[in-house]
Amino acid sequence: MDNKDKKKKSSGTKNLVIFIAIMIASMIFGFCIGAAIAYFKKNGVDFAGMADYVSGYVMKVLPWFYIGISVVSAGMAIGVYLVYSRRAAAWDGESEEEIARIEEGIGVPIGIANAMTIINNLLFSMYVWGNICEDAVCDDGYKVLGIILFLANYIWIVVVSRLTVELEKKINPEKRGDVLEINFQHTWEDSCDEAQKKIIYEAGFRAYRAGTKACTTIWLITFISMFMFDTGLFPVFVVCVIWFIMLITYTMVAGRLEKNMYR
Repeated sequence: MDNKDKKKKSSGTKNLVIFIAIMIASMIFGFCIGAAIAYFKKNGVDFAGMADYVSGYVMKVLPWFYIGISVVSAGMAIGVYLVYSRRAAAWDGESEEEIARIEEGIGVPIGIANAMTIINNLLFSMYVWGNICEDAVCDDGYKVLGIILFLANYIWIVVVSRLTVELEKKINPEKRGDVLEINFQHTWEDSCDEAQKKIIYEAGFRAYRAGTKACTTIWLITFISMFMFDTGLFPVFVVCVIWFIMLITYTMVAGRLEKNMYR
């Protein structure tokens, strides 16, 4: 057996030992968490009641937080777009460094809009849960305010996204697609060159890896919450469904692309 084979065997044994150690540590950690939850519940600690107590205060400040983050995010996205649209209009068509900065800058409004899409859905869900599904802590005016904020956020998100994409298309006329188009992402991807596609694919794979780690962590949190806060099985089920969809999609697409390589 040469040195390379010895190193491979040693590395495989080391990885196996690390994997077994992690599994044992996870089992011990899970046992300790379960035992601690059972002990506290047996001694009258009401985790669900504590969560309800905290959520009551959260719901009181939620309307103001919702207003604040909506105004700030919209102002930032619109402000950044206006700055870089003016710079794009003033570009002399020669400075590659300047246009690179502009293209990097106009990605910021899209990033804010994408992030706010998720935040808007989360805050609106909390708003509905706190003011409609549960005992209302706000009057009817605040209930209507939540709906107005939800719709207003989606309006500026779509408008800013569309303006930013149109600006990108002016800078790069080969780009195609409309934000309002159902298959926008597919059309946009097809209009990208090979270097841009490589960036998209690498970013997508890193997002997949991050999503897998996130699903593992969130599954653990929802599993523990099932016993601590009586959240039930549904949150665990939802996380596992998302995890499964990610895995199946990646496996099927990777398999199809690999087959196409050898044709």
